[in-house]
Amino acid sequence: MVYPDHLRAQVDVYLGALRFPSRAPRTDGLEDAMRYSLLAGGKRIRPVLALATASAVQLDPQSVLPLAAALELIHTYSLIHDDLPAMDDDDLRRGKPTSHKRFGEDVAILAGDGLFAEAVRLFCEQPGDPARVLAAQLLIDVAVVVTMLVLVLAVARMGYGVALPRQLAGFVLAALLAAAALLAIGLFVAAAAPTARAANAIGAILFFPMMFFAGLWLPIAQMPSVLRHISHATPLGAAVQALQDSAQGHWPHPLQLLTMAAYAVVFGLGATRLFRWE
Repeated sequence: MVYPDHLRAQVDVYLGALRFPSRAPRTDGLEDAMRYSLLAGGKRIRPVLALATASAVQLDPQSVLPLAAALELIHTYSLIHDDLPAMDDDDLRRGKPTSHKRFGEDVAILAGDGLFAEAVRLFCEQPGDPARVLAAQLLIDVAVVVTMLVLVLAVARMGYGVALPRQLAGFVLAALLAAAALLAIGLFVAAAAPTARAANAIGAILFFPMMFFAGLWLPIAQMPSVLRHISHATPLGAAVQALQDSAQGHWPHPLQLLTMAAYAVVFGLGATRLFRWE
């Protein structure tokens, strides 16, 4: 199999055109250190894979160059920091003096950090359909949740002898819907909030009521009737009831599953509508 050098050439041209201008006198010269490591050569495996994947799904490889370049910037950042004296303490990288040997350890650290920051900027410049971007984010997050759920159940069973849920299929379905609902709410908050600080504040405000209605401080069964009904209408309240029912061998109540699915759909669609790249 022949390595796609034509794709690597596209990546090299794009990377060569990137500039990281200084915004303050104290950072003069930082761009030289960033470009020194970024343009030191290499097979560009990660960005080439991104372009090849785009080509395989009938997309123009040129259209994903910001994404591909961002991957290479992150890789280069990791190499710069990996070469530092506190890590591998390497003197050479790709046959050339490492960044800290050429520019000093302080500049090398900042060059790596700068490349990572520029990678985030490039990710934001990558055009894409909001629905697909958010769906991909949701799928990745749900996959992480599923992996953690399997690990928790395995450790509980093998390490502490805790019985597996009697209605395993219902338990998995409830966990997936709960994860989708909460992640959709998070995506909606991120899309609707004007700044990251505002999003964090909104998340903190939502966290404590949701935890309360999930029964963290007062079990749902011991709540007054009004609060219990409110709990059943919240994503975590419905999730707790569904997980408890399935753990005891009962299929989750359809209303619990519908509640979580509704949160996932409504807030997911809202996040898609309000999505912006800034």
